[in-house]
Amino acid sequence: MKVSLNIKLQPAADTFSAAVKSVLDHLGDKRPLWEIQGLSGYAFRILVHEDVCPSGTHHTNWKHIHVETFRRLGWEPRLFLHIDWDRRESFEAKRAELLDFVIATLKAGRPVILYDIYIPGWAIATGYNDDTRKLQVETFLNISHWRTVDFDKLGMFNLPILYALDPGTRLESHDHLRACREALKDAVLHYDLKEHSWRPKVRDGREAYNQWLKAVGNYPDAKCMPEGMADYSAKFTEWRKSAEKFCKEAAKLFPDNKTKLLATAKEFKEEGAALSKLGRLFPMPGGHGLDKGKIAQAKVLLQDAKTQYEAAIATMRVLKL
Repeated sequence: MKVSLNIKLQPAADTFSAAVKSVLDHLGDKRPLWEIQGLSGYAFRILVHEDVCPSGTHHTNWKHIHVETFRRLGWEPRLFLHIDWDRRESFEAKRAELLDFVIATLKAGRPVILYDIYIPGWAIATGYNDDTRKLQVETFLNISHWRTVDFDKLGMFNLPILYALDPGTRLESHDHLRACREALKDAVLHYDLKEHSWRPKVRDGREAYNQWLKAVGNYPDAKCMPEGMADYSAKFTEWRKSAEKFCKEAAKLFPDNKTKLLATAKEFKEEGAALSKLGRLFPMPGGHGLDKGKIAQAKVLLQDAKTQYEAAIATMRVLKL
């Protein structure tokens, strides 16, 4: 049997949010990127690996955050997640379960969000072919000969992760105001280190900029990956642009908090501006190396961004939601 859905992965630095947007667009629920990143809470997050490794931003609690993202958007999703660092004998059986999950969802006419197809990041399964035992996929790489993947290659690229997220079905009732309140509260919880997942080398919230500044300040004795500088700059700039827009729209929904939310939006805008300048020093995809001049400029920009981030969270603390 063969199934093929006509869907493209929307471009974004945050490939998870891009995949969510692409899937929902296909299902007729068109949402702007800023709303998806805002409701997911990613717009307000920051996660930094001690080596400034691009993997840092992936160290969130997927089981909670990814499912909750769809619920806040008015959907009831299904998540399949299996991680086995040793790829034991049971791994193949789990891959078979994953394929059953993906194929059943595609048969129902819904694309499926996948992880780590060729390069760590989120992709979309848009079809399958039983005869060739291949999935049809869309990745952020946009390389023509990487539009299909063998069934047996899932979980065998960079990481031993079997991941599939089905958008599921629309919720019969949905409280948009409540979803917005929860997203805004997530910003403070994240800063206060109350969003927990196991990540020994990654710091978030109030510790993230300190870790980033330490890595930059100790270079070259400490590892500071230029590709991480590029990835973080692009992703965090995008998130803060979404935070700015989300707070501006929230000011219309919560008029009692209008002044504070507009002030927060401005602070996130300033944080994003500093991060955008950092991105021009370390453009995607590779960051183009480090030198003393870039390091000196990076320290100033990161300190500016940190100051604005702390100001934004301080303002959010006094919101009455």
